[in-house]
Amino acid sequence: MSATPAFRSIRMPATLAKRAKERFANPNGGLARRGAKRRGFSLVELLVVIMIVAVAMAATVPRIGAVTNQTKVQRANQALQQDVQQAWALAARNRAPIVLKFVSSSMQLQITNLAGTTIYKRTGYGDGGAYGLTSTELRMAPATITVFPNGLANDTVGFTVSRSSYTRKFWVNKAGMVLPR
Repeated sequence: MSATPAFRSIRMPATLAKRAKERFANPNGGLARRGAKRRGFSLVELLVVIMIVAVAMAATVPRIGAVTNQTKVQRANQALQQDVQQAWALAARNRAPIVLKFVSSSMQLQITNLAGTTIYKRTGYGDGGAYGLTSTELRMAPATITVFPNGLANDTVGFTVSRSSYTRKFWVNKAGMVLPR
């Protein structure tokens, strides 16, 4: 019995074989123009990409600054609230009056004893601190309050933290409750 091949070779017409050979011989897969070897990008293509990136950056850079300002204001607001709550806790724990005082020249909130000889906590909100606020961006009114051991203060106090157009306000009543404005 004679062995027959499992497949037959198919003969292509000469013109098809020639076209296929030319296509595979071209390094760009037959997509380039005849005689032109294309390497890299044209100047027009590069300029289009640069313009697209520039428009995207121009749209996002101002928003990044606004988000950064909002984050600083929110973080400073949270830290102030924690410091105020800590002043009430210290007065109850020590069974002695505590003074909560904002020093605008150094941009610090200080928690001290009534005589001012012991500083329990000092938080910087100015340029040297983590918040980078100025005296016009952070206000406490009145600048000093006294918290008594029974959990009452001599006055209510209001805080305002603002930067650019973003503002957060809260106030603390005489019983030490922190309430947003």
